[in-house]
This record gives sequence, C-alpha cells and structure tokens, in this order.
Amino acid sequence: MDGINRCEIGFDTVWDAEMCKWASKYFIEGLGLVKRRVEEKGIRCRLITQVNLKNLDFLNPLTFLKIRHLEGLRGNFGIHDERGYMAFILHKENDESLQTYFNNSKSLAEEQLQLFEELWSMATPFSTRKKELEYEDKVDSYKTITGYQNILSEIESLALTCKNDLTILSSNKILCYLLNKGNFLHQLPSILQKAASIKILIEDVDEYLTKQIAYINKSTQIRPIQLGYATKIAEIDEMVMIFDNKHLLQVNYSPDDKLNAIYSNEEHKVLIQELMFEKYWNEIKSLEVMNNN
Repeated sequence: MDGINRCEIGFDTVWDAEMCKWASKYFIEGLGLVKRRVEEKGIRCRLITQVNLKNLDFLNPLTFLKIRHLEGLRGNFGIHDERGYMAFILHKENDESLQTYFNNSKSLAEEQLQLFEELWSMATPFSTRKKELEYEDKVDSYKTITGYQNILSEIESLALTCKNDLTILSSNKILCYLLNKGNFLHQLPSILQKAASIKILIEDVDEYLTKQIAYINKSTQIRPIQLGYATKIAEIDEMVMIFDNKHLLQVNYSPDDKLNAIYSNEEHKVLIQELMFEKYWNEIKSLEVMNNN
C-alpha cells in the first residue's frame, strides 16, 4: 500500500491464475488505491494475467487497468515505476499468505521490464479474450442472425478470436459485398499476423477480389492468403466461414435479397462443412496440377 501511494509512473504486473484469485479476495483495498492514483496522478497500470470464466467478473470492473491475457502463466512479478522489482510467492497451505520480495536494482528492473514487454506483445487484449470466452462458454450453440450490421458484427467477433485458421467458401457476390461495404478487408491481415492460415474458395475468377487479396498478401508479407476458384467443381450461392475448426457461420441471401446468417459451434455441423471445403479445395488443386502438366 505504501508503494502504491508513492507510485509516480505506474505498475507493470504479471499474475498467474492463482495470484489473480488471491487478489480478488485479499487485494480489493489495494486495487481501490491504485484506481485513485490512476485518476489523481494519471499513473499507467498494465496487468498480464490468465483471464478465464472464473475471474472474469473480478477483472471486468478494473477499467483503470490495461489488461491482457496469456495462457499458461507460471509465477508472479511486477515492476514499480520502471525502477523497482517485486516478486510474489503464494503459499499453498494458507491461501491468505503472500510473501513479497522487493528489489530496487535498476538493472534487474530493466531486465524484468524487457521481459514484461515481450509478454505484453504476445498477450491477447482483454476485449478479445472476453470474446473468446463468450464463444467457449457456448456448448452446441445455434443461432440465426438477421440484418447486415448484426452479421458483420458477428464476423468481426469471430475474426478477433481466430488464432489458427480461417476457411471461406463463398459466392463472389457475398464476399465482394462484405469486402466492399464492411470492415472485413481490415480483419484478414490481423488474422494473418497471428501466423494463421486463410484459405478462400470462390465460385469464379473476379478481378476485384483477386486485386484485394493480392493487396493484403503484399501488405502483410507473412503467410499469404490462398485463393481458389470452384468454376469447374461446384456452384456456390452462399458463404460458409469456419473459424479454428470450431465456429461455423453460413451467410446467404433471403428471397427478398437481404443477408441472413446462421452461427453454430456444433461439432458435427462444423465437420460436415470442413469436409465439403476440403473436397472442393483438393479437387481444384488436382486440376491445377493437371493443367500445369
């Protein structure tokens, strides 16, 4: 508490899940003081922790902290005013007991601050992690979405949570509409930045789509988006999006020419669409090899 009162720059802190649990029970007064220092002195406070469904209600109100999530954290430490180092040790035999080690070695604080910055760059923003938990908490979920803005919002949320791969099987009309009208174009590079794979299969060659994808690939210069054309394989009249092999979004036009969508994370429904995509994708690649030969 004395350290918080004297803080002029801020705190950079790492808590594992157990430390976060301890703070929710025994550090409420300290967090209240941190909030006052933020409001009165404008100090900066960043926290890296393992955000889960158990501590979400505790972390949500801490809007005065900049919070990020990192999976599998082990150990707890903090840097005070960029010049003091603190390590926290919890004793399992008594959940109230906390031992704290303080050190004002500038070189040690600088080393730990560098480590913190590396962890911070790897960590997931709190808002994104909350979206991930929202989808993880839905078991065998199924819902219908109507209205362009609502559909776009759902796509944006799913894109935020996407870490490993995104596959899209789409009619040119729907994909062009999303790229042209929505913010979808700007979401694809952020997925690529996570070293994720993106495969897009559209019904036919389209100059606009090809240029947009080429632009993204050139600007990101990481893992390129793979683009295929189903001209000789199938007719496509909807858009099917699969995020991380877990979330399925099917978008189509209603009879009155309005976009509708269905979201599902039911395993068998996702699997069926994955198999369909892979079937088309492999057939197209086989044709490309034959044509090249």
